[in-house]
Amino acid sequence: MRRILFRSAALATAALFGCAVFACGFASAQTLQVTPNPAMADQPVAIRVSGLQPGERVTIEATLVDGNDAQWTSEAQFVADQQGAIDTSTQAPASGSYKGISGPGLIWSMKPVDKRVMIYRPPKLLGVQPIVFELLRNGRRADSATLEEMRLAEGVREIRVQGNLHGILFVPAGEGPHPGATFPEIKAVVAYVPANVRYPSCCGETHFSYAWTWRGQPLPFVRAFERNDVQTLTDAEIPVEATHGPILMIGAGEDGVWQSGRMVDEATGRLKRQHFPFEVEVLKYPHAGHRAATPELFPTWHGPTIHPVSGEKTDFGGSVQGDAESTLDAISKVLEFLQENLQADSTTSAPPAAASTK
Repeated sequence: MRRILFRSAALATAALFGCAVFACGFASAQTLQVTPNPAMADQPVAIRVSGLQPGERVTIEATLVDGNDAQWTSEAQFVADQQGAIDTSTQAPASGSYKGISGPGLIWSMKPVDKRVMIYRPPKLLGVQPIVFELLRNGRRADSATLEEMRLAEGVREIRVQGNLHGILFVPAGEGPHPGATFPEIKAVVAYVPANVRYPSCCGETHFSYAWTWRGQPLPFVRAFERNDVQTLTDAEIPVEATHGPILMIGAGEDGVWQSGRMVDEATGRLKRQHFPFEVEVLKYPHAGHRAATPELFPTWHGPTIHPVSGEKTDFGGSVQGDAESTLDAISKVLEFLQENLQADSTTSAPPAAASTK
C-alpha cells in the first residue's frame, strides 16, 4: 500500500509542476531508425538513435545474410550528444569496426562470421538485401530496425535477351527514350579501373591466344612479360580517342589485378596527344583496389578469391575503408557526369548510350 501511495504522489507532483512522466526523466523510450528505408544499394543511409541519456555510451550492431547464406556482422560504440541522440552521418564511433564519420559505416565495415568466407555475395536475382541493426544498452537490446537495400528501382523492367547476344536489358520506368549501348551512338563512357592495353585470353580450353577481335580479325595484345617492349605496347594500346563523347575514368592506387591508377594516366596521356575533343574526367583513389568505386554499398572486406574464369586465386587489393570511401565519393560524381552528358540528347530520335567497363 505504501508503494502505491508513493507512486500516486509522484504522479500528482509531476502533474502539479506541469510536466509529464517522460519529460521529467522518470522513463524514456530509446528508438533506432535507418533513413532512408527502403534505400537503393547506391544510396547512403544514416542510422539514428534518440531517447538516450546525454553522454551515454551504447553499442549498435549490424548483421546480414548474403546471397550465399553467409552471415556478416559489424559493431560500433557511440557516445550520445547533449540531446541524447546519435547520428552516424555526423558522428564518428568511439570504437568499433570502422573509424571516422560515415553514415553507412556499419554496412561497409562488416566481416563474415565464417572465416572460410572470402567475399560478400549479393542476393540472387537482384533481390532485396535485409540488414538488421540493433541498439544495445549495457549489453541488452533496447531497439532494432531492418533496412531493405534494393538493387532494382520501382518500375524497372527486365527483358531477357536470347540469340547472338545473351543477357538482360534493364529498362527504367516511363516511356523513354532511354540510354542503351551501340557503337556509333555512345555519348558518354564511365570506365571503372580500366586497362589501357589489350591482354590475351587468360585461360580455359581455347585454340586462340587473343581475347579480342574486330570484324573477324584478332587484335594485338600484350603479355605481362612484354610490358617493356615498346612496339608491342604501342600495338596493344586501346584507341580511346575513337570514343564519340566524354569519358570518366576511375583508377585505383592499390589495384591487385592490374595497375589501373597508372593505366588511367597513360590513357589520359594518349587522349591529350591525340587532341581528344571531348571532356575527360579522372577519379583516382590511392587506397582502393580493383573494386574501387563499385556503385553499391556492401561489405567491402574480402580475402583472396577464386577468379570465375581462370580458377586461380585473385587478390583485388585495396583496404576495406579505401574501397568504401571510393564508392561513397564516386557515386554522386558518376551520376552527375552521366546526367550532364546524356540529358542533352534525351529527346532525340537516336537515344544516347553510356558504357561501363572493368
